[in-house]
Order: sequence, then C-alpha cells, then structure tokens
Amino acid sequence: MVLGTIIAAALWWWSGLYKVLDPYLVVANAMPKTAFVPIFYLWLGASLSIYGMSLAISLFVTILMIYSGFQGIDPNKVKLAQTFGASKRQILAKVVLPGSVPTLIATLKVTRACHWSASSSVNSSPPTWGSATSSSTAAKSSDEHCDDRDHDARNSCRR
Repeated sequence: MVLGTIIAAALWWWSGLYKVLDPYLVVANAMPKTAFVPIFYLWLGASLSIYGMSLAISLFVTILMIYSGFQGIDPNKVKLAQTFGASKRQILAKVVLPGSVPTLIATLKVTRACHWSASSSVNSSPPTWGSATSSSTAAKSSDEHCDDRDHDARNSCRR
C-alpha cells in the first residue's frame, strides 16, 4: 500500500505523468487478472507468482483508489493553502493526505482482503484422492483399543 500511495502522490504531483499513465492503469485494472498469471509465472516461478499477482492486483487498486481520493479533496482547501503561500509539498502533507484518510482506510481494507485471499489460497492444500480413507485409518490407528462397533459417525472412539 505504501508503494501505491507513493505512486498516487506522484500522479497527483505531476499532472502530465497522470495524463500519460492513466490509460494504462485503467486498462491494467480492467483487464482480467488471470491474464497476468502466465507472465508472473514465467517471471517469478511457481511459488512466488501468487504473491506477485496479489501485489499487482492490490497495487493497481491502491493507485486508482488513492488518486481518486486525492482528487476528491475540496479545491477550496487547496486554494486556501495556496493563498497562505503553501508549497505543493506542504499542500500534499497538510491538506491532501489528511483529507484522504477515509480513502486510505478504505483502500487498506480492500488491499488487505486481496492479500488475505491470496495467502489463504497459497496456504490451503488441495484435497487429495483417498484423503477420507487415510483419515479413517489414522483415526483407527490412534484408537486401536476400539472395535469397529465402538466408532461413531465422525470415526472417533466412543469410549
């Protein structure tokens, strides 16, 4: 999120940079995310490509959301700061960033959900064939003192 915030601040700072990069950001955000999978798979390999995808998805979302939050700041507040002689850096630090805190929090919620879903899909193991039989044999081996008649529906010993 920090990288996305820095890029969004750079886009706010230089309007020419925004005019150049905006079409690419919009297309990259609108593109189906599965289209990036082969690219990240080749660049990063099998294990790191999931983290690269998560970072890329959250980066596009972060840049677009935070930049729109920066643009949503009341222009009268910016004009007031300019009237008092504030530099562009002071306007960013004292007006734009504090005024965008709700957007920053909303972006944090969205990107956290992206990272959480990607990390949970990495950590969860896919079901394997025969997993039910292997768990029943494991339960049976741990409860060897039980007969087959002493097991309940969950395959645990009733004694």
